[in-house]
Amino acid sequence: VTGTNGKTTTTYMLEAIFRAAGRRAGVLGTVEVRVGEQRRPAVHTTPEAPDLQRLLAEMAEAGVQAAAMEVSSHGLALRRVDATRFRAAIFTNLTQDHLDFHADLDDYFRAKRRLFTSPFTPLGIVNLDDPYGRRLAREAEVAAVTTGVHDRADWRATGVAASLDGTSFRLRSPA
Repeated sequence: VTGTNGKTTTTYMLEAIFRAAGRRAGVLGTVEVRVGEQRRPAVHTTPEAPDLQRLLAEMAEAGVQAAAMEVSSHGLALRRVDATRFRAAIFTNLTQDHLDFHADLDDYFRAKRRLFTSPFTPLGIVNLDDPYGRRLAREAEVAAVTTGVHDRADWRATGVAASLDGTSFRLRSPA
């Protein structure tokens, strides 16, 4: 999962989905690393390449069947995820951030876009409600499935109602 905002929330939601499907889950992210039920503090949002590969190997040895991972622009630019193959990549959004590291917003976007190429994944899931998401949907080098409330999203939320008790919506899909 990459984007400026929502990476941690998205990985936790994916973890809950994996568990609900009866799979042993793992999470790598900003807050912590979870290998099944074991929790560890995270040093970087995206671990250094040798640490990442070690953690993924530990997850496999521990019987983790599905993992959700935050992939930061720093991790992509510094090649921490090179040689890592993802089943799917998710883009949440892009807002002005990390310009102390990236030359400008376009450089920041290009770092994120790198995840949506065939060396990393065959499938991108892109938030069409974000202007950079719309750009990514056009520029991704892999198949892209779009989400959001945008009227052109492949998977679209309609009738969204949010309250302190939760959020409800109707999901419109290609089917």
